[in-house]
Amino acid sequence: MARLEQVLQLVSTVDEAAATALASLKQPRPLPTSPPSSSPSTSSSAPPPLADVRSDFVAHLQTLNKEITAISLALKPPVSLEAVKGTLDKLVPILDKLRFVFDCLPRDGSVLAKKITWSAQECLEAFQSYLASTASTLSAPPASAKKERDSQLIATKAVWAVVEKAAALPQDELDAERASWRDTLQLLDDCLDEIKELSQEAEQGADEPEEEEEDADEDDDEDDFGSSRPLSAPERERATAAHLLLRLSRLLVNRLLTRTAPPSPPAALVAPAFLASAHSLISRLSALADDLAAALEPPQDELGEVADELGGVADELAAVIEKAVDGADDAAVTAAEKQWLAMWRKQRDTARAKLEAI
Repeated sequence: MARLEQVLQLVSTVDEAAATALASLKQPRPLPTSPPSSSPSTSSSAPPPLADVRSDFVAHLQTLNKEITAISLALKPPVSLEAVKGTLDKLVPILDKLRFVFDCLPRDGSVLAKKITWSAQECLEAFQSYLASTASTLSAPPASAKKERDSQLIATKAVWAVVEKAAALPQDELDAERASWRDTLQLLDDCLDEIKELSQEAEQGADEPEEEEEDADEDDDEDDFGSSRPLSAPERERATAAHLLLRLSRLLVNRLLTRTAPPSPPAALVAPAFLASAHSLISRLSALADDLAAALEPPQDELGEVADELGGVADELAAVIEKAVDGADDAAVTAAEKQWLAMWRKQRDTARAKLEAI
């Protein structure tokens, strides 16, 4: 018959296994030559497809989730130490399988691999909190037993939540990239709204009579990042031109998102090399959009430099897309994308000329 000391020691052993699995996420490791003996055999000559790694990760998490639910049920008074011990015995092998999955994650900047890593860290940290709460529940004196049990149930629900979130991870690298592109589109929309509001506020301010300056020092302390004065007419025109330039950058990202949608995206636009190049450039666009919005505040000294850099990155992205479709097997896809990019470049030239002329 299981004794409390044995069960608590087993909880500690499981926690050590979880800590080891967590450490494997934070340090690059070579691909294992073979999986744990209880896992299906895989080839040692090449890493498994990332989509398979993701699938295994979610499957092992769900198994772990099932076992912690069983432990929580066994802790319902009257506590069954035998049932708790029997389930705890199953957890270390599950954690070993998870650790093997983590070792299979590529360290090449893959968006999906990063998402799996973040999810795994979140799950393991929640699991360790669950183990600590379980140990407290097992060793609690009668006076605090109910309080500890309630805390343990909360910790159980926290693990359920992160496992459910993990199950919603993108299915493959393309899905992960497209999710990141949607995030970028949202950020670009926010920046476009910010620029639009800045222009509108400046225009409204220009129509209002000026008030006498009073307590200026007090106002300066309220918002060090706000505009020190309304935009002048030329500055408003620059904001309008910058808005158009940023909108064209957004249009390019949205085009990619649309053209790579299921069920049959062009192979040239979902190839791993293309996705990696596009990811780098779109990440830079995202950062430069924030810089552009900030540069529109008076006196706009850095606007030209930021706008040039933004336009240059957008041009690079257009060139990467064009190069990809130039090698496409489908002539219709190549023609359609090149025609669209020609129209985009024409509008881009107009936006640049407008900004440079002010």
